[in-house]
Amino acid sequence: DGGSLHALMLDRKATFDEAIRRLSDDPATTERLLGNRYYRAVSTRMTGSQEYMATEKLYELVHSGDFDVVVVDTPPSQHAIEFFHAPARLQNLFDGPVMARLVNPGRGLTGGGTRRLVRWLLSLVGQEVLDDISEFFKLMSHVSSGFAAHSAAVAKLLRSGDSKLLVVTSPATPARAGAMAFIEQARSDGLAVHGFVINRYIAPTGVGDNDVPTGTPDDLDPDAWPAWRDTLTAYAARHDAIAARHAKAADELSAAAGKAPVWALPYLPTGLRSAEGLGMLARYLPPLGEPRKG
Repeated sequence: DGGSLHALMLDRKATFDEAIRRLSDDPATTERLLGNRYYRAVSTRMTGSQEYMATEKLYELVHSGDFDVVVVDTPPSQHAIEFFHAPARLQNLFDGPVMARLVNPGRGLTGGGTRRLVRWLLSLVGQEVLDDISEFFKLMSHVSSGFAAHSAAVAKLLRSGDSKLLVVTSPATPARAGAMAFIEQARSDGLAVHGFVINRYIAPTGVGDNDVPTGTPDDLDPDAWPAWRDTLTAYAARHDAIAARHAKAADELSAAAGKAPVWALPYLPTGLRSAEGLGMLARYLPPLGEPRKG
C-alpha cells in the first residue's frame, strides 16, 4: 500500500557517461575522456559493455536507497551468465599488460615483441587511432579503481543473502537444457539458484476412469455418445501425458538446484494480451503464489 513501481531500459552510453562523471574528480579529465573517439566506441558498441553497465546501474540503484526491491531481467539463460562475467572481463582488459604499456609508453614499448605489436596495430588502424586508444586507457586509469570497487560490490551483493536468483524457463526440452546449463555455470561461479518460474505449465486434468459417465448424458444422442466419450477420454489421456512430462521437467530443475522451489504459470490457450491477464498470473507468482508441490 502506498508503494510505486518504476521501470527502465538500460541506456549503456548514458550510464557509462554518468559513471565517469561520478568517479572522476577532475572535470578536465572527464571531458577529455567523454570526447575521446575510442571511448565513444567502447561505450556504445564494445562487446560486454552492455552487461558491464548493467552491473554499474544495479550498483547505483541499490546504493541510492530509493527502492525496496530491484529486479534485473537478463537475456535468456544461455546469455545471462555474461551479466556476471562482464565486469571481470572488462577489468582484466584495463589491467592487462598490453594496456599497461599503452598507458605508460615509456615502459616497454621498445621491446621486440611489443614493437611488432605496435607495428601491427599501426598497419591496421593508423597512428591517430592508436593515439586515441592510448589516451583512452590513460584517462580511464583515473576511474578504473572506482569501477573495480563497484564491480566487486555488485559481485558480493549477487552472492549474498540479499539477492535471489530466479530462472524463468518452460518445460520444453531446449529451454530446460539451457536452464540446466545455466545452473551448472552459476554453481561454478559461486551463485545459487533460488527458484524457477515455469511458463506455459500444463497441470493434470484430474479426470479418472470413474469420472467418465457410463450412461448417455441427457442432452446427447445415444448413438453419438460413444464416439464423444472415446474422443474426450483420449484427449484427457494426451493432456495428462503432457502434464506428466511437465511435472518431470519441474522436478528435474528443482533437484538440479538443491530442491529449489518451482512456481508454475498455467498454459493460456489464448495467450497473454492485457494488464488484467498479467494481474491474473500474479496469484501464481511469489510472494502471492505457493510453490508447486513435488
